[in-house]
Amino acid sequence: MSKILSEERVVEYSTEFKVRVVALTNHLKVDTTTIANIIGLHPVMVYRWRQESREAQP
Repeated sequence: MSKILSEERVVEYSTEFKVRVVALTNHLKVDTTTIANIIGLHPVMVYRWRQESREAQP
């Protein structure tokens, strides 16, 4: 899921976790901010993952 990389709390999330979060935001009729808050993530991080996902698709 995630791992803390330093004392400054730099967290690295697995690709599988990011894909699951993006899938949740695409399939549920719930605001992305709400999903981020439930999971314990900052909404900007989820929006960035969604953007990266769109850019990766041909």
